[in-house]
Amino acid sequence: MNPWQMLSDKIGTSDDLKDISTQQSEAIISILTLMMYADQRASVMEEAELEDLICSLPWFEDKDDVVEKYINGARKEMKGITDEGTMHKKLSKYAGLLSGQELRETVYRMAVTMAYSDMHLHVNEVQLLRWMAAEFEIEEERALQIQSEQGF
Repeated sequence: MNPWQMLSDKIGTSDDLKDISTQQSEAIISILTLMMYADQRASVMEEAELEDLICSLPWFEDKDDVVEKYINGARKEMKGITDEGTMHKKLSKYAGLLSGQELRETVYRMAVTMAYSDMHLHVNEVQLLRWMAAEFEIEEERALQIQSEQGF
């Protein structure tokens, strides 16, 4: 890692996320890009929020390339997901990579922020948040509390 990347990582990485693995970072990027494209489009505000949230993840080799790959893939992926079962399968895979309830709640909080970043909650974003809470084993009351903390 070059000095600029080390400095950027030290300044930008969230304390809640500093010890996660590259695989967990990639799962979080996947979740956030799925949320960004849940309504089949991405606004400038959503893209800016995604960039900010990704900057809070630890640096890993080829992070920029991975981010671009997931953003491009998520657009295609969301168009192909039309049923609850398919989304649950995908979220279940990501949940399995996110160890510990604290990390899952942090990622859920990031997804809530992503969903509301364009100041409008699309019905697909609300549904995706419900499914995510279920897959991450976040009780409904706690999910609502996290949403409230984020300004819902």
